[in-house]
Amino acid sequence: MGKSISLPSFFRRSVIILAWIAVIFLVLFSSNFATKIKSGDKTLHIFTWSDVIPTQVIKNFEKEHGIKVVLDYYSSNEELFVKLKASKGAGYDLIIPSDYAVKSLSREGFLKKLDKSRLNFISDINPVLLSHDYDPDNNYSLPLEWDVIGFGVNTEQFKNSIEDFTWDHLFNEETLSYKIAMSNDPVEAFCLASFYLFGKKAALTPKEALQAKELLVAQKKWVEAYAVPRSDFILASKNAAIAYSLSAHVIRSKKDFPFMKFAVPKDSTFISIENIAIPLYSSGSEDNIYKFINYLYQPENLSEACNEYGVFPGTMEPRDLLKYKQDFDRIQQTITQDGYKLHFFRHLIPEEEMRSLWVDVKS
Repeated sequence: MGKSISLPSFFRRSVIILAWIAVIFLVLFSSNFATKIKSGDKTLHIFTWSDVIPTQVIKNFEKEHGIKVVLDYYSSNEELFVKLKASKGAGYDLIIPSDYAVKSLSREGFLKKLDKSRLNFISDINPVLLSHDYDPDNNYSLPLEWDVIGFGVNTEQFKNSIEDFTWDHLFNEETLSYKIAMSNDPVEAFCLASFYLFGKKAALTPKEALQAKELLVAQKKWVEAYAVPRSDFILASKNAAIAYSLSAHVIRSKKDFPFMKFAVPKDSTFISIENIAIPLYSSGSEDNIYKFINYLYQPENLSEACNEYGVFPGTMEPRDLLKYKQDFDRIQQTITQDGYKLHFFRHLIPEEEMRSLWVDVKS
């Protein structure tokens, strides 16, 4: 018969084996954990629109600083909000929300206050883009790129000056005698109709909402297409004489269609500002986050983005590097003149009601 093993000896051996297993596990885990931390320190996760940061700017930053940049894209501010809410603001180191989204995100506690002392471009920011009601002190956001709402115009059909266009050209039946392209976004459509009827409003009464709907229904006979976002395509085909549009879309397209120009409505219009913001629970190195932000705002990098996408820079120094400098100067001069008013798109009525009214408009 074999030699029996006493229970104390068995337990001692078991403890020794388990101890060695624990040591090996800790070594392997610690090594893996350290690698992840090290990798995390050298990686930034950016959540953005697809047409904000050029690929070449990212590649140049990675090469120059040895920091990996991972881009994820969203197609609407609502998608951005839903994903950040689901993760409680974690998972990304930098986001690029539009103006009205900043207010929602900061109110929900998803954004970190910016340390402006670590940013070297603050004094160069275009003052017309600062201190708006969605972030009055710009504690949580700073403007990166912007464009304005107006009209793409077929200048072969309209001989009057590009400076003479007003919102009557989109809504007034006494002015309308041509086909137009109109926004297919109900938020935008009702904001435009409301503004035309009532001026600046924080919300619409049920009666006012119906009046806005009636205006959009009356406009419908002149609408060749409801097109988002590229209503300039309708203009380029000459199926419409005027197209409601962001300035960037027309500015990008006019090089291929010389008859196309962008008109800024006189007196007031809507502006869209894309901002940088840092999620509250960003996991990347703060040094690297601020390093990337400063890199993004370097004049040669910001102008590269603006030239590629037709938008305008949040700072003034890139102006001389813009391919569309003439358009920038003209629009900047218009929106900064005395008495000119800028507005932002807002939900003026509950979303369910608005979509119901929009179905009535479109049906």
